[in-house]
Amino acid sequence: MIRIAQLVKNYGNITALDRVDLTIEEGECVVLIGPSGCGKSTLLRSINRMVQPDSGSVYVDEQDILNYPPETLRRKIGYCIQNVGLFPHYTVYENIAVVPKMLKWSKAKIEERVDFLMDLTGLPKEYKTKKPHELSGGEAQRVGVCRALAADPDILLMDEPFGAVDPMTRVKIQTAFRNIQKELKKTVVFVTHDVEEAVLLADKIAVMQNGKILGYDTPSNFALHMEEEFVRSFLGVDYPVKLLKRHNIDDLLNQESDSKLTLNELLAGMLESPNGGVTIQNANGSKQTLYFEDLTHYLHKDDQV
Repeated sequence: MIRIAQLVKNYGNITALDRVDLTIEEGECVVLIGPSGCGKSTLLRSINRMVQPDSGSVYVDEQDILNYPPETLRRKIGYCIQNVGLFPHYTVYENIAVVPKMLKWSKAKIEERVDFLMDLTGLPKEYKTKKPHELSGGEAQRVGVCRALAADPDILLMDEPFGAVDPMTRVKIQTAFRNIQKELKKTVVFVTHDVEEAVLLADKIAVMQNGKILGYDTPSNFALHMEEEFVRSFLGVDYPVKLLKRHNIDDLLNQESDSKLTLNELLAGMLESPNGGVTIQNANGSKQTLYFEDLTHYLHKDDQV
């Protein structure tokens, strides 16, 4: 668990963090979102002491992080950034193995961990000997995620990690990361300015502005409760449509189907269809056609949005 209490950070006359309080439960993915300069990256970097706040405290498992030497703390917390920062003269294997080697893991344990993470992120084993310049942007980002997870940290900090790749690749990496998080259940703090990315990945979203957290809730609850005017304007009037990305056909049907459509893709198909229906095939081979009424019924059931 991470607990942030009354955190303040000033840069001259600019207040980056203004008495921020935030509690992140173990295994949660919390996304910090807001416009440039709102304080989200400063807050993230305060957790691993890359930024020293002027006042306030950060606790990890109820222990003040000031009780850790910075190097020890950073080895316990995985960190992944937008530009990856891979060592150019190291192979993929060597880049992933950096921290485990520092921690003096055995060669066999490192091999096992690298293989596990490459499988998890969809990187072929033959990529182990490649250098960063031989990778695509999306592949390099996956290596960056592997490296951040290599020492099996309890906490993972991610600062706009997928922002530098093209939109199609970004969606693939987001989906892969969501699957990784479902399996590993790390405590993740994730910075982005992209509302759709936040909606897809977050267990909870913290909306920031001028160094303050103006809203902190689950993605679904934000569709129902947006008291702050800035939160409403930043998330957008189409926020419920963006929320559809979190759900897929199997959620709607409460059973498996052969379709991999998310509900926003289903809605797009309905809008393009002459009769407003989209036909999908269930896992048992039967077919059924879904209409807008099926979608709205699901969304209002138990307040999905």
